[in-house]
Amino acid sequence: MVSQSNTNLIFITLGTTRFPFTRLLKSVDNVLNNVKYKPKIVLQAPNHNYRFRYKNIKQYSSLPIKKLIKLTKKADKVIMHAGYGSVFLLTEHCKAPPLIIARKRKFKEHVNDHQYEFLNFLKKEKQKEVGNLLLTEDNIEKQLRIFLLRKAENKNFKKPPFFSLNKDKLLIEISKDIGLLI
Repeated sequence: MVSQSNTNLIFITLGTTRFPFTRLLKSVDNVLNNVKYKPKIVLQAPNHNYRFRYKNIKQYSSLPIKKLIKLTKKADKVIMHAGYGSVFLLTEHCKAPPLIIARKRKFKEHVNDHQYEFLNFLKKEKQKEVGNLLLTEDNIEKQLRIFLLRKAENKNFKKPPFFSLNKDKLLIEISKDIGLLI
């Protein structure tokens, strides 16, 4: 078992879509069952039937926006799906850089790959600012393990510029880039 990290609370939010994100839930469960420290997990995830082996977890199918923001501000680490709403609303409230993971169509996590395209756009346009916090890979467990075991370093976190960009302008740029606008 690996022991590291000073993380007390991890908040995971998976949006409001009807599609489960079992790949992420299973990876979180696998990692947390193989570490000595046992942080509290608060999970907001609709429509899933995954049974966690990890026990220090509180689950909600949905939360009001004020509660999402409060949990995001309180959490030592945040893991979220790559939904536009989650990224734009919550990243500006994180104490430390969040881990943002794209849902994929081939795993039946969404109807298309718009989250994958969104993260690829951000990676391409803002690589310096976002580093390796945007996961588009199929196998996420290794990166998730690194993220969860890394010490929470909150005091020097400066939000990447894309977190505070004009969101309407950015959405238009992204939509053009991935071919959603004519």
